[in-house]
Amino acid sequence: MGNPLKFTGIANEGTILDYTKLEDWSKPVLMLDAPVYCGNSGSPVINKQGEVIAVVFATMRDEEAGRVGLAVPIDYYFEKKDRKQNKP
Repeated sequence: MGNPLKFTGIANEGTILDYTKLEDWSKPVLMLDAPVYCGNSGSPVINKQGEVIAVVFATMRDEEAGRVGLAVPIDYYFEKKDRKQNKP
């Protein structure tokens, strides 16, 4: 999904390959084999049940998988939200 190159109505199918650890991140992120283009950042990753499970934010070159999409698991958002709500 998203709006790469001003196209509309785009959705891509893919698979979650694995988690990967990024140098400046405290938690691992998902690697996707789905095509990810400029403009896809912020797009949801949706599972077969129609649930948002992650948000696309970048691409990178992996030694084994080649060019992959990267997505932040949605659980990270809820963890951060819950921490903020529980602060006195």
